[in-house]
Amino acid sequence: MTTYISYDDAVTQICNMLIEVSPDYDTPRMRLSVQSFVKKVLDYCHRDDFPDTLLYTAVDFVMKNIEREAITKDAPVKAIQEKDNRIEFAVNSVPVYGLASDEEFKLLRPTLNLYRRLAR
Repeated sequence: MTTYISYDDAVTQICNMLIEVSPDYDTPRMRLSVQSFVKKVLDYCHRDDFPDTLLYTAVDFVMKNIEREAITKDAPVKAIQEKDNRIEFAVNSVPVYGLASDEEFKLLRPTLNLYRRLAR
């Protein structure tokens, strides 16, 4: 049976789980990412309490976002320009960090629908 926990407890538990995985994750940016994910889930599900069965889903989501952000920092060069000379490389467009995160969240919707309530 699913139990539900408060927003603060969810954020704390998810952050603690991430820090257990890697102490490098103990950053304000990671905490903000966790808070954002929990708020998105609560908003999408029309809930005030967080399903504890989604704790591991949250850890996975945040870890993917942290890894994606690290990769995006090393994105390939699309173009170089000096004075009148411009060289453009054939590089696929790299998704913006926020857009990729939103797409990843859309993939979670079938799972989140299990906990969704009707809008109040």
